[in-house]
Amino acid sequence: MKHILLISICLLFTMQAKAAESGEGWSLSDDGTLTISANFSGSREYYYPWWYSYQESIKMVIINESVTSIGDYAFSGCSSLTSINIPLSVTSIGRSAFYGCRRLTSINISKGVTSIGEYAFYDCRSLTSINIPSSVTSIGERAFSGCSSLTSITIPESVTSIGEWAFDGCSSLTSINIPESVTSISYWAFEGCSGLESIKVDEDNAKYDSRD
Repeated sequence: MKHILLISICLLFTMQAKAAESGEGWSLSDDGTLTISANFSGSREYYYPWWYSYQESIKMVIINESVTSIGDYAFSGCSSLTSINIPLSVTSIGRSAFYGCRRLTSINISKGVTSIGEYAFYDCRSLTSINIPSSVTSIGERAFSGCSSLTSITIPESVTSIGEWAFDGCSSLTSINIPESVTSISYWAFEGCSGLESIKVDEDNAKYDSRD
């Protein structure tokens, strides 16, 4: 009887462990691949996604075309994540979406994205370059703060505002071009950019001027 009970308990734990690696709209494989097939929301207790407890095991993320937004804290703390492609269906990247993804070296932001939230790529210290699509209109507060390996970034003509501390601590960034469209650059946007040698503002920009 004890043996039967022990086997039953073991089977129960095995089933629970297997179930914990998948849920509505997401699944995590043994090799660390997280597949997301639907927009997510946090649990009733907190704002983090349901797969948050497996954050350190996630190495690769596949986002299906059915997903239209990357929610707040989506991949926050996924320290083993190295790269991710964002499909055209995604229109927004939420607050702290990639916060602390310290091994993330590259990211492809699709042309459908219109906003990058606060702290979106905060402390992504291995990220070397990023191209912001021409659909983005705002770069949130501390969006790229702490990205110490970031050497280049392209700000498209669609961007009108750059939030506070947006590039704070991007010590490897050497130059940046501000397009005509930017009408608001908040305080300390480039604080701690110790390697920054030049900031060039488009001569047709009505708000800012980099001459002299």
